[in-house]
Amino acid sequence: MQHDRLANADLPRTVSNLLGDLSDLIRKEIRLARAELSQMLAAKLQATIWAAVAAIAALLAAIMILETAVFALVAFGLATPWACLLVAVILGAGAGLALLRARGLAKKGPGAGDLVGHVARDIHMVKERLT
Repeated sequence: MQHDRLANADLPRTVSNLLGDLSDLIRKEIRLARAELSQMLAAKLQATIWAAVAAIAALLAAIMILETAVFALVAFGLATPWACLLVAVILGAGAGLALLRARGLAKKGPGAGDLVGHVARDIHMVKERLT
């Protein structure tokens, strides 16, 4: 009888210890996940900042190349306003071609109408199989 009482007393204590350890483990895992997430976000933020710096440098380099093209045209005897205009027209034509290409690619992709059509066909097929 005394032995049964001791065995029954150990079981609640063991379960209590087990739940306490489990709770402690979960808290530690949550802290670890938070630390890993903050490290990951910090690394992503640094990468984003460096990408922005690179983009700004690339933009400045592109501007310098365009200025060089204007100065080269001026060196060949073209008046400065005409050289600027010629470079701007060429740049605008390139932008227009890029826009036309983008619009063409956008039209080729699946649109919302295609998606609705596919879903309607799938529903119709499922209904046929069920009946």
